[in-house]
Amino acid sequence: MTYDRYETANYILPTGTSINPATGEGEYSDPSHGQVLFVMFKLNDKRTRPTRVFSSYGSVRGWELGTKHSCRHDQTNAFLGDYEVVGIVHEDGTKEGNVPSIKIKHSVFK
Repeated sequence: MTYDRYETANYILPTGTSINPATGEGEYSDPSHGQVLFVMFKLNDKRTRPTRVFSSYGSVRGWELGTKHSCRHDQTNAFLGDYEVVGIVHEDGTKEGNVPSIKIKHSVFK
């Protein structure tokens, strides 16, 4: 698979809060109502742990474990970085991939 960062833009909105993807603990978290959490690792980043959690109600087409996405700010269109999906918490609570039990910066899909 070739990866073209300009192929599609994924618009997200940082919430200014953090969320623990393993427990669902955090502001704007509602795992009992079908919320899906995508644990993300920012590419070209010096950190070795997941750096952001994106949330959505229901799955997002094309967002699967191991896929890479170019992300932009919903309101300013600023480039936020290229990310890889390293973990997913599905609507039914099942976990796939790397879902750490630590608070991570939270953003929502727009």
